[in-house]
Amino acid sequence: LNSLKTPSIAMIRGYALAGGCGLAMLPTFTIASENAKFGTPEINVGMWPMMVMAILLRTVGKKRALDLICSGRMIDAHEAERIGMITKVVPDHQLENEVAELANNLKNKSATILGLGLEAFRNMADMEFSQAIAYLRDMAAIIATTPDSIKGRRAFVEKSAPV
Repeated sequence: LNSLKTPSIAMIRGYALAGGCGLAMLPTFTIASENAKFGTPEINVGMWPMMVMAILLRTVGKKRALDLICSGRMIDAHEAERIGMITKVVPDHQLENEVAELANNLKNKSATILGLGLEAFRNMADMEFSQAIAYLRDMAAIIATTPDSIKGRRAFVEKSAPV
């Protein structure tokens, strides 16, 4: 999931624990029903969430990751959204419609630009700030030369919808 050139969406209803919690955080977007629960309960059975820890740290930060890992507690969808673990919480009966609406929105975007943008986002995430700025400047130049970007900017100037 972390190397896809297209956005991915996780739809969570119910429990996302241990490895499932890690899988829920990997997609570009994670939409959860308000009854969803998240956690890393491995400590409760004498284990440690080694693989999930890398995802959790990068998603919620050091203090929150350690809180969840060391306590083994479950959190509800609203807390998961508040700490940045998921994108959005919706009522259970709206979950599928919300995911479909997001997917429909994304399918109208340029696959080329999304792919290059996601690649740039992932690559710069662990770079030093000045290195990231230099890299992103180069990626902006690459994106600006793509046919989709040229068409999009032309449509903007002409006040029409890009195709």
